[in-house]
Amino acid sequence: MGVLFLAAAVVLSLLAMWVLSYLFMLVFGKTQVITTDKDIERVIREETFIPSPFSVTPIPALSAFLPTTRALGRKKTAFRPYRELITIPDGSSVLGGTVGLDWFDRKSKEDTSTICPADETPIVFVCHGVNGGSAEPYVHFLCLRARKQGWRPVCFVMRGCAGLKLTTCMTYNGAMTGDLHEALTVVCQRYPKAPVHIVGYSFGSAIVANYLGEQNAAVHPKIPQNHWPAAVPAQVVGAMLIGVPFNFITSCTTMHPFYDANILKGLKFYYNKHKAILSTRVPPEQIEKAKKCEKFDDAATSRLQGYPNAMEYYHEVSCSRYLDGVRVPTVFCNTRNDPISVPAALPDPAAIKANPALTLVTTGTGGHLGWFVARPNAPTWDENLAIRCGC
Repeated sequence: MGVLFLAAAVVLSLLAMWVLSYLFMLVFGKTQVITTDKDIERVIREETFIPSPFSVTPIPALSAFLPTTRALGRKKTAFRPYRELITIPDGSSVLGGTVGLDWFDRKSKEDTSTICPADETPIVFVCHGVNGGSAEPYVHFLCLRARKQGWRPVCFVMRGCAGLKLTTCMTYNGAMTGDLHEALTVVCQRYPKAPVHIVGYSFGSAIVANYLGEQNAAVHPKIPQNHWPAAVPAQVVGAMLIGVPFNFITSCTTMHPFYDANILKGLKFYYNKHKAILSTRVPPEQIEKAKKCEKFDDAATSRLQGYPNAMEYYHEVSCSRYLDGVRVPTVFCNTRNDPISVPAALPDPAAIKANPALTLVTTGTGGHLGWFVARPNAPTWDENLAIRCGC
């Protein structure tokens, strides 16, 4: 009887701690909005984030871990998009290459007729995260939601990702805005009357932010051939960037070893998948010795891009350097307990307020891309917000 009483007391204590943690989050973890745009602030305030009770625990690290892993483990539907390959000309980006466009406006992967015949149909142009693609749950569900809205969703697939063959000895990376511009130009030229809304996730959001800001920013990239010298197409009317790693140095040096190890595992898989071509410039033994993402980027990414080391590369691709140059209305969405795009890397609020095109939204919980709401099986908060803002 004593053992049962003790077990019941422990369970009730844990339950009370969990309830108090959830109530604390509801009161003190409210959504914060930094912007000078009153209209977008009103929309964000109306789309209140009430987190799932299962995303909040008395242990902060667990409150970040649970929604992050849940975001990556969502079960997808059977729908598969149609893939179009885009060849990057040798003179347009570094060493040419191949990227992809996964179209969700087709009836199926086999039936390539579009469900959006009107050229004026709004386009949702999505950029995936590190080692990702259109099959990532956050991309998959947003694109299907946009498709249901009658919009034309397409996912930009970075070189070597999601089954794409790496055709040159150049990996995708945070400085590679030329690839993004080439793919976006194909879309805009095909549908010249359509407004384009860009949605970027995690690593992909940083590339989009660099692309939107680098042309007009006070600072300029040190290695210009990695970037695109032309203006952003006029058809791009807005962007929503989610889980943004604003400062790669801060994120990579303060990230918990668990997440660093998992990202490193994906980077090594990417290298081994394309070893036949990458080993001509990056020795396999250096990749095998890498125990952290920084060491991998020292050995591979920075070397291929022409940077002396990973820290110099991280500095160059940190989108916080280019925020002053963004001219397209852009909403950044982050959480204040993100274990990957860490809160310490968030930009100075003054930098956001200084540019009327920018809005920064942060929530008290959600981990990395894990804005699950209290209603079971409901769309995530960031997905709802993207739809409300017209993506």
